Amino acid sequence: MESRSIKKGFIGWLALVIAISAGAEARAQTELSLRKAIEMALEHSYSYAAAGADSISAYYDYRSAKALRYPSLSLNANAFYTDEVQEIVTPLAAIAMGAHENYSAELKLWLPLYSGGRISNQIKMQNRQYKIKSDIYEAQRLSTAWSTRRGYLSVLQAEAVAAVATASYNRIEIIRADIENLYRNGVADSLDLLEAESSLGRTEKTRIERISAFRNAELLLGKLIGWETDQDILLNEGLNEPEEKENYLWGDDSTGYRNRPELKALKSRTELSKSFYSLNKAGYFPSLNGFTSYVYGKPNKDLTGNSWNDYLVFGLNLSWEFNLGFKTKQNVSSSRYQIRVSELNLKETEESLQLAAKVARNNLEMALESFRISKREYAIAESKYRLSMQRHKAGKLSSNRALEMEEELTSAEESLKISLLNYYLAEADYLYAIASPRIYGGL
Repeated sequence: MESRSIKKGFIGWLALVIAISAGAEARAQTELSLRKAIEMALEHSYSYAAAGADSISAYYDYRSAKALRYPSLSLNANAFYTDEVQEIVTPLAAIAMGAHENYSAELKLWLPLYSGGRISNQIKMQNRQYKIKSDIYEAQRLSTAWSTRRGYLSVLQAEAVAAVATASYNRIEIIRADIENLYRNGVADSLDLLEAESSLGRTEKTRIERISAFRNAELLLGKLIGWETDQDILLNEGLNEPEEKENYLWGDDSTGYRNRPELKALKSRTELSKSFYSLNKAGYFPSLNGFTSYVYGKPNKDLTGNSWNDYLVFGLNLSWEFNLGFKTKQNVSSSRYQIRVSELNLKETEESLQLAAKVARNNLEMALESFRISKREYAIAESKYRLSMQRHKAGKLSSNRALEMEEELTSAEESLKISLLNYYLAEADYLYAIASPRIYGGL
């Protein structure tokens, strides 16, 4: 009977919720794996969607910059009336220099021939901007997966701790029943009964607190994944002990941090500042454009006539600007230092990410060792509790000591559950630190 009652404390959170919600209306439940939760979070995340839209916008800006290499075609048309027209008076007649009604249409084609690097560097800059936005988009994806993974594990942790509290409550009930039997047989006194009741009350309070924490963790996960509020989340991800994992590779923290999209974005930003520097240097050089235009109107090339005619023009346009205040030189100097700023930011971030990867690796190894210690402590506490219950039933162990053994077992069991989940939380942090693709999968 005792063994059967103790096993009830180790069943899943579903039984725990049913016990708490007795008499309440049943709610719909849906199983949810970690991989599915991450997929739902990515679909629900506004920040991730905004980063994606920003990346697409940068792509079209890049395509717009590339279009600068192509010819441009313009159409201009004018129509106006002049009340007075200049005339040349001769002895024979007066010759009008123009017409009262004027019509003109010009179709002009421009082709950039030489820009001193203006166009090529504008294209490079927009390409770098596109890469930066794409890396930010990937960084948001990684961050969303990491926060969802931690949220999912937090629910599992809160669930496990609540189950431990429920198991403890069931064991205390068994001990109280044994004490009542001993009291009726004259082996225990009223003080033992009061101690059992007090311990049961404390355990009940802890159980309620743990279940409330579980509910809160569930709500936070629901917000991340956009979960419907009228459904309970039934997490079905199994937690294997770390020692049982075969061919498990954590990865290389000495180089893995270089996969972080934030670092790639800063590298692209450094290249962007170099392109901006080259663009400013292009101000020292002229720009040359070829053009051809077709003009049709009345009057047109014949200012003394009043008939429709047309003509075609081919030519070159050279533009070269000189600022007497050395504006171009100042811009070049400014952009040169911006390159230095970008390079320093890149180095600082690279060192920070490398350190974060090493710390995450150390935390993961520590969490693994902590789990192994907790596992041994739980095995010892379980054996001590089983022996103490046998002695307590035989009247060879005091009630206070039996309650202490139960508290020790509860503490060891809770420590074991927490240490296992802490290991997986540390693993999530490490996968995030090295931008491992495994962060998007299950456990």
